[in-house]
Amino acid sequence: MFHEPFNQFVDATLPETLQVFSAMHRYPISHAEKLPSANIALIGDANHPMSPFSGNGANMALMDAVSLAKQLAGSGSVRSAIEEFDKESMPRSRKAIDKSKWVIPILHSEGLTYWLLRTVFALLTSVMWVKSLW
Repeated sequence: MFHEPFNQFVDATLPETLQVFSAMHRYPISHAEKLPSANIALIGDANHPMSPFSGNGANMALMDAVSLAKQLAGSGSVRSAIEEFDKESMPRSRKAIDKSKWVIPILHSEGLTYWLLRTVFALLTSVMWVKSLW
């Protein structure tokens, strides 16, 4: 009962990543590869869901919106704007996702790891403060 590109979206979805509460990362799609005939672009979590525990989701969505708007404003066609958007947004999203894989365990550490990290950061902060006085 739904018209295209709905079926393309369903086909591009990974069923094993669907959850009631998805806290998983997923690398962005290439619109030219996954949605070749659709003049539509997915941005933010629709294109590259990020764990809410990494602190990047809203920022990446805003960056996607600005990037896509610039491409649409300066391009001769929607399709070429989407292709240029992919060239800019995919590496940025991948980098943020890769970075969050090591940031999340640090920011959400507990027990001995938490206390060791807290001590290291306190020492580093103290050293930087002392250096700033000289």
